[in-house]
This record gives sequence, structure tokens and C-alpha cells, in this order.
Amino acid sequence: MVEYPWLFSRINSNDERLLDAGSVLNYPYLLEKTVLKHKDIFLMTLEPESTMTRRSRLSYVFCDLRDNPFRNEAFDTVVSLSTIEHIGMDNTLVYSDKVRYKEQDACSYLVAVNEMIRVLKTSGKLFLSVPFGKKEFHGWLQQFDSEMIAGLCSHLNGASLIEASYFRYDSKGWQLADAEGCKDCEYFDTHANQSVQDDLAAAARAVACLVFQKNTKVTE
Repeated sequence: MVEYPWLFSRINSNDERLLDAGSVLNYPYLLEKTVLKHKDIFLMTLEPESTMTRRSRLSYVFCDLRDNPFRNEAFDTVVSLSTIEHIGMDNTLVYSDKVRYKEQDACSYLVAVNEMIRVLKTSGKLFLSVPFGKKEFHGWLQQFDSEMIAGLCSHLNGASLIEASYFRYDSKGWQLADAEGCKDCEYFDTHANQSVQDDLAAAARAVACLVFQKNTKVTE
């Protein structure tokens, strides 16, 4: 509800190469948007999905985001919405039937994000979002808190955080907020709960939407 509008209000409509790390744009109604029509888009995700669109300048790449196959400085823009919270977690619940992806490696998302930065051109931007609030582990995902966001920023190679937006959900819907106002938000895990709660939350009750800019050229 908030991550797509947030993203589309910030990316440009230029003719460029865009990497979607997590394949969150893999829906026809999104790929048809004017802002994406002039881009070479690469949708990268763990395994083939039920929906795969046939469109010019659109490619699918199936791999672990921690082992990015692209060369240095390959993309103008990287997008990764609601994805890194699953990296290193138990992805056999939803995304794969391979036992090797039944993990509990809570810090390996840092490898994936540094790979996203590596394949960005200098001055290119990474648009990233995560569920935010209390630090929580749900087996198949983890929710980020302020300390984890700070740790992510400090571990990135050659990129700086240039924008952070926070959104919070309550019974009245989604509202712009700040990190302090979201710190007590809890994730509603649809795989662990059989019925909805009073606020009708479907998943995250807060999200952090972050923009990083690459400031160092990668040398071979």
C-alpha cells in the first residue's frame, strides 16, 4: 500500500538498466507503468514464479541474491522492496522446496545488500524497504529495528543513506511517521496466526523505506 507509491514517486522514467532484486515488480499492472516502459528491467529472484510476463526489455534471473551474477557497475538503479528480511531465513515455507534454503542466518542480508551496491553505477541509487518496529524473528523473515538499520548503513561498501521514510499502520490505515513513532510496532505473521487481529493488519504494521546512493566506483 505504501511501498509501491513511495518507489514510483522517486524513480525516474529515463532509458536505463534497472535491477529488481526480489522480483517485486513482477506484475503486469506495475510493469506497464510509464515510469518503467523505457527501462531494461532484470527481475532477480530465488526461483521461477507462477507469473512471468513476456515483454521487450524484460529479463528474469534466478539466483541467490547473495551470489549476484552481474558485473560491477552494471545498473543505474536497484530496487529491493520487502525482500532482504527473508534472506538467510527459512525460505522453504513460501519461496523454495530446497532444503539448503532452510536457514537461520540473521546477518547474511548484509552480503546481499553489498552485492546490490556492487552492481550499481557510481551515483546510482538503491531503493530498499523492510518491515520495521520491534526486532522480531519469525523463522521465515525478520523485522528490523533502528539498531539493525544503523548496522546496515555502517556495513555498506561505498554507499550512503540519503533518505529514510517511515510509514505506520493502524486501524485508520497507513500514515507517514518517524522511526520513534514506529519502534513498538509488531509484525502480524499470517503463517503463525489463524485469525486477524482488531486492527486488521495483514503483515507489517510499519515499514522503513530507504534510499542509498553509491559514492565509490568499484575497481576490478
